[in-house]
This record gives sequence, structure tokens and C-alpha cells, in this order.
Amino acid sequence: MRLGGRDLDRLFHPTSVAVVGATADPSRVGARVLANLRRHHYLGRVFAVDRRAVPVDDLEVVPSIEALPLAPDVAVLAVSAQNCPQALDALGSLGTRNVVVLASGFEEVSDGGALLARKLGRSARRHGMNLVGPNSQGLWSLSASLVMAFGSETARSELVPGPVAVLSHSGSLGGAVATQLQDHAVGVSHMVSLGNETDLCLADYLEYLLDCDEVRVVACYVEGIREGPRLIRALRRANERNVDVVMLPAGLGGQARRTTRSHTGRMLTSAHLLFAVCRQHGALAVASVRELVEACRVLALSGTRLPARPGIGMLGISGGMLALMSDSCEREGLKLPRLRQETEGRLRTILPPFATVVNPVDVTGAVLEQQGLLSDAIDTIRADQGMDILVVGLDNRGYARVSELGAPSVAQRSATDKPLVEVLWQPAPLRDRSMERALAAAGVLVVDEPAEVGTTLRWLASRSTAEPDLDAYSGPTFHSGPQLEDWANQRRVLEGLGLTVPAGVTVQEPSDFTQADLDSLGYPVVVKPVPNLVQHKSDHGLVFMNLWTLSAVTQALRTLRERLPQTIPLLVQAQVSGVEVLIAARCDQDWGPVLTMGSGGVMAELMADSFSVSIPCAASQIAAGLASLKLGQRLAGYRGGAPADRRALVTFACRLQAFFLAHERLLKEVELNPVIVGSLGHGPYAVDFLAQ
Repeated sequence: MRLGGRDLDRLFHPTSVAVVGATADPSRVGARVLANLRRHHYLGRVFAVDRRAVPVDDLEVVPSIEALPLAPDVAVLAVSAQNCPQALDALGSLGTRNVVVLASGFEEVSDGGALLARKLGRSARRHGMNLVGPNSQGLWSLSASLVMAFGSETARSELVPGPVAVLSHSGSLGGAVATQLQDHAVGVSHMVSLGNETDLCLADYLEYLLDCDEVRVVACYVEGIREGPRLIRALRRANERNVDVVMLPAGLGGQARRTTRSHTGRMLTSAHLLFAVCRQHGALAVASVRELVEACRVLALSGTRLPARPGIGMLGISGGMLALMSDSCEREGLKLPRLRQETEGRLRTILPPFATVVNPVDVTGAVLEQQGLLSDAIDTIRADQGMDILVVGLDNRGYARVSELGAPSVAQRSATDKPLVEVLWQPAPLRDRSMERALAAAGVLVVDEPAEVGTTLRWLASRSTAEPDLDAYSGPTFHSGPQLEDWANQRRVLEGLGLTVPAGVTVQEPSDFTQADLDSLGYPVVVKPVPNLVQHKSDHGLVFMNLWTLSAVTQALRTLRERLPQTIPLLVQAQVSGVEVLIAARCDQDWGPVLTMGSGGVMAELMADSFSVSIPCAASQIAAGLASLKLGQRLAGYRGGAPADRRALVTFACRLQAFFLAHERLLKEVELNPVIVGSLGHGPYAVDFLAQ
């Protein structure tokens, strides 16, 4: 058993496999699985289970599961959905502990199918089984010469092993990714078609793969997340072990969400949140199959890891290509620092007088006439101590120059050499993949699109994670929802978390509020229902601001009393000013506890200016998230305004996550909209509070 996870060793390295529902008909999936086991030279025992016991080549064929001579390490069910529960129970009674279910017709189709899936899950748990699928195309484990799948991508005479493992909710998409990685001569170590995840889920497979020495990159296509907190722990462990995880989520749009629900019976609550979680915990998220394949190619072939903010040197033969590459880096937040004076001086002696010697360096078309000029310029910039990597934009000779420039790197590679990225105008029609692998091993990568260089460099940059800042919660603790509906208790919570609650007076009737009360609060004031009892107060016209006189306050109180039940108290509160911030902690159905912060107030939804992180998180991650927003500019002092107290805001957010975790079983969500952040020493102020 591997530490902290399911024991999947026999699933990926079985000594025996049984295919239930095997047949001699080559068009049936059972026959395809049998053919692939033989084609890819699986060395263990293989049994075919067919009620007619029709011979299948020289395989051992038996008429039933009960007739098997031993309990196989893995059984593949190539039978209908209705027959799967009975077959699973028979295998469990025999002692088989790993089963792959190929059939569809479960959660993804109907309530009846979901009932069948629950029956499968109960049976698997009762027998202590690992269940792959259902609705799976199978799996590969090339270190065991095991191809236990039926997709067309497995029909090759040879599958190239490599450092990338593929985990996919879509068997077809996973097969396409594996095929392209084979075509790129990168290779694949494992491929798993996850299917509906009735039992084993993405986190289980990832935990297992992190202990496989041959795996350096894991490609994931996800349509839904089970056990998100476990997956987060696995992502952090992957980052610690220098295993890159690249995720492609589906379900960003409404139609896509309906499609994925019908495909695997699962869907993401938010693909945008998956991107945020990946950033937070050191994984990569991409937006297309092409990006998924290219990111895996780059990370698998290159041993290079750049600093988080690398020094990028850039030179090119074409000014147009330099412009595209520079723009690409800027979009990714990557800077091109100034070359050292001695570097610029050396370039002036090498390049013609009309060439540009500042970063990015335009060597011009003179390289066409002067042999060695390009190589000399490359060596000069690589020697600059401020540069971590050099990007070279090639001309229309493109791929022919790749080998010319790369050969010296392969022959003379030393530990002090800096990585090189060679950029083409377009993909070469004929590629020497073995040469590119040798180049990558020597620190030279080939990229096909100038406008995507920045993305490639971002993939190579280190993705460090930060330890959460989570002090034990020491404020008031509550044990029931009604306790948190009381405004007095809410004030205790907010003040205990470090917020200032503006002075206020709670009343039942308009006549309860006096001039003396108004004088004590100061001017102006706000009139509204007490927090938590009414949602979206501003949307319903239940908040009255900028009130300076007793008559104006009285009129506002009368209006609220007419609109609201008598049981809801009314609040007159001192009005404060500053930057309005939305802060919410909630329990997401995919990821568990999540913190969201962004531009607040009545325009929060329209602004759509927010970020999310999983809880617990680090103060540095909260600060970085705020800085990434338009809100960050306002907090910093937009257009000459006084900077807001950002440190106090981040401190409060850290305390809020501790409060939420302490009450996780009681609360689904806590929202403060807005928290008002003034200048240093003024706030943050809590003016609203919603707990559910």
C-alpha cells in the first residue's frame, strides 16, 4: 500500500488479466482489449471469459467467472451495463481486487443508470476493490507492457514509453493526447480513461503516479472534480517532487456544461476556479488540447526550470518576429531586462552599425551574408549574467537553422550553459524528432509560433507554493445557525476578526431613534435592515445613504418598516468611506472551502473583478490575488488617492478563513459585501454580514 492512497500496484502491474465478455469477433471491444494485450507483448497470464467458451487463438477461455482457475489481478468487464453488477460480485467473491468497467449506460444517461452505478460502487467497497470507470476505454502501463484498452490509438504496432502520464475523463480525448505525444517522440508512461469515477477518481491516480519514477509530467482532462481537498494535497506534493501537472478543464459555458454532464455524468462547478487552484498549488491549467500537448512536450523534453521572474534575453533576424515575441512575453507578465553594458559593447563589435544592440536584439539580415555572426551574437548574450534564458527568432530558413545552431549545444553542452529557445515562423513539414529530443536534452527547445513564446517561458518558470497562514481561531465559537443571525453575535465575530464595525443604533420603530442618537453617531448615517436577515438589500431599495437630518432618518425608517416584517430590526449606522471590497468564504462542491475577494458593493457582479483561492491559503497568495485585480490599483491609491490599508485587509482575510474552517460544519457561506477599506488606520470596516 502506498502511503496515503489506494493500493494500485496490481492494477498497473498485474500478473494476470481476465477479459469478461471476450469474443473472437474483432469488432467487439472485448476482442480489441485481448488483441492489444497480445500486440504490446503483455507477459502475464490472460484469460478470456465467454459463456460460449468459443476458442480465441491460443488463450485460456472459460465459460464463466466462477470457472477461472485463479483470481486474476485485474478483470476487464466488456459486458453490458445491466450485467456489470452481477459480474463484479462474482469477481469480488473470487478474490479479484481490480476491475475495469468499459460499458456506458450509468450516471451519464439516466436515473436508472445512476442507480446501477451506485450498486457498482457499493459492491466495489464491499469487496475492497479498485474500480476503474464505468464508461472507460481502459488503461495503459507501458513499464508493465500492459495495454488494457480498446481505443484506436492503441492499434499501433509499437507504443513509445516516455515521461508523460495521461488521465482523462474522455477516453477519446485522452487517446488523442497520447497519440500526439507519441507523434512528437515524447512518449507516454500511463494512460487512464477515468470514465465516470464511480469509485477511483483523479486524486487516486495522481497519488499513485507521483511514486512512479518514470513519470515527470501528468496531463489531465477534467470534466468534474471529486475529493477536491485530496487533489489539492496531491498537487502540492507533485510540486514538491518536481512533477508537472497540466490540466485542461471542460464546462466553461452553459452548453458545454450540459454536454459534459451527458458525457460522464459530472461537471465542474467552475472551470475558472480550477485555473485558480492550479495557480495556487503549483500546477498548470491550459485552454485547449493543443496547449495541453505542447505544454507536456515542453516540460517532458526540457530539464530547464527558470526562476519565477526569469531574465529573458531575446534576439532575432526579423523585426516582425521580435515584436510578436516581445508582445507575447508582456502578455504573460515576463520582462526583458536591459543587457549589461559590456554585453551591449561586445554586440556593437559583432553586429553591423545599423543593428539594435539593446534587448531585444535585432541582428538584421546581415546574418545571411556573414557566416558565424548569428552564433557569435547568441554566445555573447548567453554569457550575460543577467540572462537566465535566450530566445532566438529564426528567419525563413527556419528548421534548417535549428540543427546548425543546436549541434554545438549538443556537442559542447556544459553545466553552465543557459537554455535556448529557437522560434520558427511555422511548423516544419518534416521534423527530425530524435534530433529535437537530443537538442532538448542539451537545453535547446524548438517552438513553432512567435506569438506563443511567452506561454512557453511561463510553463518553464518555477511555480513555488506558499505554506498557508492559518493561526488557530481564538474568537467566539457558535454551535447553531440562529446564533449567527443575531446582530450582537455578528459584531462580536467581526470585531474578533480585526474589523471595525461602525457605531450604530438598532430600533424596531422609527420613533425609537432620537436626535441624541444621531448626534452620537455623527454625520452622515445609513439606514438599513440589520445584516444577515435580508439578502441583496441594495437591489431591493432597502439601503438609504447620506442621511444628515433626523427627519430624513425617520422617513427612511418608516419606509423600511412598511416594507419589512416587524420581526426584522432596523439599523441606523455611521457612514464610512473607502474602497469597497467583497470577501466571501464558502464550501465549493468540488474543492471544499474557498475564499473569494474582489471589487465589492452594488456593482460586484457587473465588475466581475475577483479572484479565488482554496482554503487554507497564504497571506502572500491573497496579496498577489488582490494585486492582479483592478481592485488592486484602487487599493494602491488610484489617480493620486491615498493608499488603502492593504495589510490590514489581508490580515482580516487570513483570520476569516480560520473562522470559516472552525465553523465548517455549520456554515455553507460567509459573505461580507462590502468591507470598506480606508487609509492606514481607518478600517477595514464591516458594514454587512451574511452567514448561511
